[in-house]
Amino acid sequence: MSWLLLLLSYLAMPQILLPKILFLEVICLYFTYKTFNMKKTATKNRTTRTVNRASVYEPIMDNIYFDGYSYRVRVSVDGVKHSRNFSNKKAAVAFKRQATAWRANA
Repeated sequence: MSWLLLLLSYLAMPQILLPKILFLEVICLYFTYKTFNMKKTATKNRTTRTVNRASVYEPIMDNIYFDGYSYRVRVSVDGVKHSRNFSNKKAAVAFKRQATAWRANA
């Protein structure tokens, strides 16, 4: 608090204006420097962890399997195997119906 009283008393003195401006600039620079160079708390290095995804699929329906993250549809049409992953069950069932229609038309 004493630096504030010193500053106010200095500004109240009848002197040349230039030293007052320089003094204020020095004070502003000091506090700007002090604010930006404050000691920062150490942060932990953030590393991305890869989840050990075991490829164990549980059968949900015929030709549709779930591994805990995505749905896999495996269909064979005319000896050609089609295998796709989907994020939701609705899309997986729709693809299975479409692939079954391919099989019927072939």
